[in-house]
Amino acid sequence: NKGHRPHDTRHTFASMMDRTPANKLCIKRILGHASKDITDKVYTHKDVEELIEAVNYLKWVLFLFFRVCYLCATCVLRTKISQV
Repeated sequence: NKGHRPHDTRHTFASMMDRTPANKLCIKRILGHASKDITDKVYTHKDVEELIEAVNYLKWVLFLFFRVCYLCATCVLRTKISQV
C-alpha cells in the first residue's frame, strides 16, 4: 500500500505482540523503547473486536464475582465508558 511507511511495521508488530501472552516488558525491549508507556500508548492499537471482547469479559467478571446481572453489567459499563 502506498500509504504505508516502513516505520508502520513497528506499530503492526507491537499490536500483534500485544495480542499474544508476551510480557509487555519484553515487547518494550524488543522495540527498543525506554518506557513501556511509549509502547502501550503510541505503538499498540486495539481494534473494535478486541474492545468488544474486553467489555464482554468485564461483564462476565461482574456477573461471576459480584453477582451483578449480565444486563445490569452492560448498563454499568456503558455508563463508565461514556464518562471517559
